[in-house]
Amino acid sequence: MERILHLTDLHLSSEAQSLTDMKGRSILLSHEADTETDAWNRALSNVRDVVGEERLSALVVTGDITSRSSKDGFDRQPRVLSELKGILPDKRRILVVPGNHDVKWETPSGSRERYAAFLELTDNNDYVRPLLDGIDFDATGKVYTGVDLERYYVAAEDKTWVMVPINSSNYCGTLEHVSPEAIEVLDRAGNPGRELRKALIHDIARISREQFKALEELVEHINKNVSAASTKIAVMHHQLLPVSETEEIRTFEYLTNLGRFRQFLVKHNFRLVLHGHKHVPGIFWDFIPVSRHGGAIKRHLIIAGPTVSGATTADGAACRIAEMAGSARAPRLRCVTVASSERPPGTQERDQSTYQRWSDQELANLDSPQPTVVQSSDAIELYERVLGLFDGPADGGQARNLICHLEQPNTIPSLASAYAKTANPNGPERSDLLDELASWWQNKNTPRHRPRHSTTEAGSTGFQGPTPSLGSLL
Repeated sequence: MERILHLTDLHLSSEAQSLTDMKGRSILLSHEADTETDAWNRALSNVRDVVGEERLSALVVTGDITSRSSKDGFDRQPRVLSELKGILPDKRRILVVPGNHDVKWETPSGSRERYAAFLELTDNNDYVRPLLDGIDFDATGKVYTGVDLERYYVAAEDKTWVMVPINSSNYCGTLEHVSPEAIEVLDRAGNPGRELRKALIHDIARISREQFKALEELVEHINKNVSAASTKIAVMHHQLLPVSETEEIRTFEYLTNLGRFRQFLVKHNFRLVLHGHKHVPGIFWDFIPVSRHGGAIKRHLIIAGPTVSGATTADGAACRIAEMAGSARAPRLRCVTVASSERPPGTQERDQSTYQRWSDQELANLDSPQPTVVQSSDAIELYERVLGLFDGPADGGQARNLICHLEQPNTIPSLASAYAKTANPNGPERSDLLDELASWWQNKNTPRHRPRHSTTEAGSTGFQGPTPSLGSLL
């Protein structure tokens, strides 16, 4: 199992948290109050309660490292991460994307000035970052010669997953196009002019058409050099869908080209999206139609990260650890929420749900009367997916209604490596065990006095009631 630590919206700075009472009166001196840095130091100390001294497989920061593009906040980030000394992954496995607070507002999109402080952090520390407009590719979306695409993604050691960073902040803080004369008038108008000027600044979440082209080139490189079968994980700052019931009135609340981005996810078989921005934790599925005319639907797991500040403070959530398990054929994920305050050892909140990332259909719970259907045209893949269903169920690994469908395989492969272990792994015992079990299920004379078992035609097996435990069958 590999563990990915997901941090977001750190908003690091030297500024203290609220120092006033309910009437707005200043009570404490600024040096006596907590800062965001103090809060993150406490939260990250809780990460060890989950992973112990085992090194993290990767670390992701989905934007807003600092506040209002403050260089002080960027400078504090490596010091905050030092709280994880000994379990931090290699720097080339730390992936950081810019948020709307990490770019310099009122600067041209795709300019070096816009990304100067962010680049100083990522490039000086050798972190993985997104391909940036104007920095890594030209005005046509062509990646510059000399740019090493190996530096723009993080992959699992066994190639079961790969994380792709995406920049959604290229247009954040953009000044509306008005005449220079109008801007000059506003600048001369004092405070009223400054207030009017603010109305011309827009916090736009957007992925440029040029970045889409550069990402196509990056994904093609990943498919060729890692694996086209790897679970692709998109990492970005802005949300795809609402993550809370809170009503917000904003000029630009979501990606302006969200429809195109969702089709990009479908086209390149992304299965998981990690994001931040809203300061609200959430895990949910996004169902994206392949065509506007109906038909197939692709399912993507969306994980919105919590943070120590803002809406999640009352919930006590600071960050998450994504536990990645399974194989490239049958990947699965479970999350652990890390508290923002000091907790006794062993009290971190673990999400008990296992998210199967290989199916476009919602699978029924194993103890549900609704059938759970697992299908594939590859026998080994099918077997691994069935095993994944039994990853941590509370009932001890039993299913009430499980249907396995092998779709007209061209060849019968050798036994899956995960199939029942015997004293001699290479001996005939494993095959004999499978043959005996298969013949029992397919034999028309198999006793039917137990109503929970039935054998269907053509040798496929249906479980119409509580089945034996997984261990006794497999």
